[in-house]
Amino acid sequence: MKMRFRLMQRIFLIWLPVIFVTQLTIISAITLLHSTNASEESVSSQIGKNYPNSQNVNNITNLSNNKGHSEHPKLTVMGNNVYILWTDDTSGTRDLYFRKSSDEGCNFGPAIDVSNQSGASVDPQIATSGNRVYLIWEHTPGNNGEIFFTRSIDSGASFESARNIGNNTGFNGFPQLTTSGNNVYLVWHDATKGILFTRSTDSGASFESARIIGNSSGSNEFPQITASGNKVYVLWINNSDKKYGQIFFARSTNDGVSFEKPSELGRKRDHQIGRLVSNPRLIVDSQSNKVYVIWQSGKIVHQYTGNINALISDILYKRSTNNGTSFESTINLSNYSAWSI
Repeated sequence: MKMRFRLMQRIFLIWLPVIFVTQLTIISAITLLHSTNASEESVSSQIGKNYPNSQNVNNITNLSNNKGHSEHPKLTVMGNNVYILWTDDTSGTRDLYFRKSSDEGCNFGPAIDVSNQSGASVDPQIATSGNRVYLIWEHTPGNNGEIFFTRSIDSGASFESARNIGNNTGFNGFPQLTTSGNNVYLVWHDATKGILFTRSTDSGASFESARIIGNSSGSNEFPQITASGNKVYVLWINNSDKKYGQIFFARSTNDGVSFEKPSELGRKRDHQIGRLVSNPRLIVDSQSNKVYVIWQSGKIVHQYTGNINALISDILYKRSTNNGTSFESTINLSNYSAWSI
């Protein structure tokens, strides 16, 4: 029974982002259909062109425009520059492609294959600081995962050779990154060690040895990271067999030199068989010293109509008004008896 539940849990966590992206796609499509003619004309005057390797249809620019599968797009901005990153299998392997606009998204330069590796490059993330652009992703040769990093120091005109940051015989995945000044912070899940963290203090030219923030007990995964000034915040979940439904928070107040002991933000009632937490997110407001955290919490129940197991879930929220020193009580934002994602 326990093994079957764990299998169901892993399948749910793997497919949840796909379901979430599908819903966002449907919402985006409905929003576009209800756009006014005036808005369409305004957009058309700005991007109604055929860019190199792009296709424009009904005021929507196809940035990939190829015969393969293009998915998991990410974007960030810095000044007038817009940076786009996505995965694509047109070449026969799953690579990462990057495009840049230097005129606020009106025109884009050619696509650059920034990974160009055998195997599959997945789960890309992107961040920027000044004229530097940082990329991180998971690479899967065979059954193992490796964490690769590359950077551009010329506003995305070119990228350095990719470097293997998380290199061991176990599975590495769910990479995330953030920046603060010249510091670059990376975090990811390691199946043999738990939540790993490393930092660069020279704008990504070199990185320190990886350190364990969340240990390997249970199932520490899906880390999130953000930074503000000299503070670094990390959030992750743990759906272990012994204590289900945990969400952990760790903070550094010295630029990532060391981290305080992780604290659990979740609810004790989530520590029972059949409970799951997923989709953790956090953000910090550097102006007000506030840290905001949300996640999905639910339980698997059997529905006799249709004889299926279904997830009943809610969106939970916490905030800190003192830079993560303490958090207020958990608030259930959805408070519903159906599926909230």
